Amino acid sequence: MIAAIKKDLLKSLGIDKLTSAEQENILERISNLIFQGVLTRAMQELSIEERATLDKVLKAQEKDPDSDTLYLYLKEKIPHLDEVVEEEIEEFKEEFIGTMKALS
Repeated sequence: MIAAIKKDLLKSLGIDKLTSAEQENILERISNLIFQGVLTRAMQELSIEERATLDKVLKAQEKDPDSDTLYLYLKEKIPHLDEVVEEEIEEFKEEFIGTMKALS
């Protein structure tokens, strides 16, 4: 799923023509922005106790970035997490494309 999302982002944002290194750099930045949006929305849906647990999960994720613990925790607490992710991706794409059109 992540590979398909990355491929879609590359193509729809027109960055698929860049070098592999440039693509990875841009994808990392985009992923961070989308992740922040997802976390912001997730925080609104979690209880105070769940937020405290999320904080611990985030700290553990920093130590082991390849772990799926964060995703699994959020998916457990927010059953529609995949929809939230898709919405954040679409919102980012729309904003990015709108900004690029305004600049040209």
